[in-house]
Amino acid sequence: MSIEQRINNLIAAGWYVLDSDFDPAALQHWRVQAFHCCDDVLGSDHVTTKNLKIRSHLVLGLNSLNSRGPR
Repeated sequence: MSIEQRINNLIAAGWYVLDSDFDPAALQHWRVQAFHCCDDVLGSDHVTTKNLKIRSHLVLGLNSLNSRGPR
């Protein structure tokens, strides 16, 4: 997936959070999209990417981010 598409997905997820009045599931979906975007843009060793990965794992479980799909 292109970086532009990752950014567009992140923006769409952000709007979904706002439209849902900060629903916890919508916020978690945004965190996962933010993780994917940061991983592509900043790399897996960046502190922000690591932080989002940890936060996403706390809610979704350890294997949730392994099936990311094409980059």
